[in-house]
Amino acid sequence: MWIINFVSEAWIKDDFKVIPQNVDPNLITPHIRYAQDAYIKDILGPKFYDSLQQSYASASMNSYETALVELIKPALAYRATQCAIPYISAQIRNKGVNHLNSENAQPVDYSIVKDLSNDCASRFAYYVNEIQLYLDNNVSNFTNYQTPDPTLPGPNSPEVECDIFIEKRWCDRCNGYYYNDCNC
Repeated sequence: MWIINFVSEAWIKDDFKVIPQNVDPNLITPHIRYAQDAYIKDILGPKFYDSLQQSYASASMNSYETALVELIKPALAYRATQCAIPYISAQIRNKGVNHLNSENAQPVDYSIVKDLSNDCASRFAYYVNEIQLYLDNNVSNFTNYQTPDPTLPGPNSPEVECDIFIEKRWCDRCNGYYYNDCNC
């Protein structure tokens, strides 16, 4: 099936202004597709995602779908930006991985890149929450949407770190769940 991006590189730069105009579009565009495939599709579920894609592509969305896409756009912009940050900061060239620099720019410390990435992640999480609330409140208006199984970890749950599943464990001493080490 063909994929239509809900946002474009131009939208992120011109309308949303997350990334400045002078950033090469080739450094952003592939991350939009990845963020949409890996995260937005996961939030919506494949069946609903495909039907929303078809409505979006054919410009036949109803008002509920339009409102949903307006929530998806900033979420997608922040996640795509987060995915692009390492590739904008350092680029793979024929002589290895390099920090690019000009007379007027200085490469930043890794901690600043990490802070920027974390900020984009928290903004993405905010919009994901808004998307989920909107879907929960309007579930009857989306025939192809299925409410996710609450027992499965979502993309922003503590069980999921860097796309690696961390199993939740039970502690008999404190009668509670923990992820890495129990603090009882």
